[in-house]
Amino acid sequence: MGTIELHKTILHKIDGSRRSMFWKGSAQSKGGDCQVAWDLACAGRHEGGLGVRDLQTQNTCLLHGLLHKVVTRADSP
Repeated sequence: MGTIELHKTILHKIDGSRRSMFWKGSAQSKGGDCQVAWDLACAGRHEGGLGVRDLQTQNTCLLHGLLHKVVTRADSP
């Protein structure tokens, strides 16, 4: 995830499994099982959310971090 950009369909499937495990504790769930909108769950705790990481944003941030290291030639610890 930190070296390649994952396609939105892949991220959507992963998020579907994450939502199911988070709300239901199983591999499958329906919309009625969810207690809070996923966007709100992904909001930071200081914003009233649950602090669950949004995979699209996480993937983009990791790729930008890698790009910054390549451009500035920073050594990895």
